[in-house]
Amino acid sequence: MSSSSSPPAWKSLLGFTERFTAIDQIASSLKLDPEVKQSQALKTAQTIETECFNSASSEKDYIRAWKARIEELKNRQLPSKDGASPPFSPATPQNGCSSPSHSGPGITLGVYTSCHHIASGLFSAIYKALPAAHLSIRGASFAPPLNFVALKLTSPSVMIPPHDSRREARILAALGEHKNITPLLETFTQPPSNFVLVFPFLRYNLAEVLSARHRPTARQLVAILGDIANALKWTHSHGILHRDVKPSNILLECPEGPVYLGDFGIAWSPTDASSEPAEDKITDVGTTCYRPPELLFGYKAYGTGLDMWAFGCTVAECFMTYSSPDVGEEPVTTFFDAGDLGSELRLVASIFQKLGTPCVEIWPEAAKFPDFGKILFHQFPVKSWEELLPDASTSVRDLVNKLLVYESGERLSAKEVLEHEVFKG
Repeated sequence: MSSSSSPPAWKSLLGFTERFTAIDQIASSLKLDPEVKQSQALKTAQTIETECFNSASSEKDYIRAWKARIEELKNRQLPSKDGASPPFSPATPQNGCSSPSHSGPGITLGVYTSCHHIASGLFSAIYKALPAAHLSIRGASFAPPLNFVALKLTSPSVMIPPHDSRREARILAALGEHKNITPLLETFTQPPSNFVLVFPFLRYNLAEVLSARHRPTARQLVAILGDIANALKWTHSHGILHRDVKPSNILLECPEGPVYLGDFGIAWSPTDASSEPAEDKITDVGTTCYRPPELLFGYKAYGTGLDMWAFGCTVAECFMTYSSPDVGEEPVTTFFDAGDLGSELRLVASIFQKLGTPCVEIWPEAAKFPDFGKILFHQFPVKSWEELLPDASTSVRDLVNKLLVYESGERLSAKEVLEHEVFKG
């Protein structure tokens, strides 16, 4: 037993990277208030994180504590300069009504009445409503009946790059209609400065479908993945990068489909003025476990290979064997693991442990990465796909093997994915 003067073992083992990740996420929540400067947000976040660290009795308790504080910050009423509530705070919408449960009257956004809050992100709030009468013709080409719409309420003035809802609307307009991309029905401004994007309401996403008790069959999963590859082929043919491909952004009307690629909120376009220069793109994009290795080592001139890596992670996730959790633990549900704190170092280690630690001979483009070689990693051997995906077919393993490739230019393109034997027959 440790002495009373010695810190608990978990505190001694918790690294700087994990603690800084918590501080960074807390600071991001604070910066949603436009009155809070970055230096002030970081200083306050450090104080909050220290309080959580000092009062926690275990690492899990620490993680729960700082995540709870983030939720508090996101839900707190933080008035902007013009006195209006930010979009991520649904309790007091722009028209002054409360946002009750689905059983209440809801709120009004533009011409949409009885809008009910269903979800919030860092820079947006999603509401469900009945479609306006003028959408009946515009929504006619949408495969399922347009019974409900989803309104994405954003405030462009407080969005931090690469998030940009107005660019999202422009990119979706540039892409035009495609059967596997969520159609943008219309946009409007909600006074004084909020921007609203209107989409068909799709009740499921692939992450929910995969976690359900009755998961789709292998045939159904292949059909879903084929539709997303088709959406990526169309997107990439326009030079556009989605930059956040993952199961929760794959939307479905019902578990069997139709299937749509959604959320282009951080997408990049070579022709849109608000996108970064092609050789100097933002690297803080995507969701941790789906981020490709070139991003993790600071490469800014990435291309469509970024989306294809994330797609490969999604394919693997669809066919992986879910680990049996210990008591009180969540099952591992992503192919690569960044830990509870979303640590990039943990993610790099997870990739290396499965695909083997690369060298410049294996990964030539890494020689030009600014952060490659700064840390000496353990030399992990390559694991076989039979070991990594024991329940997948030979053809699925081959597909994942050709997507999760270190050299980004050697990953299958979306067009080549659709020509793979997995999608034949």
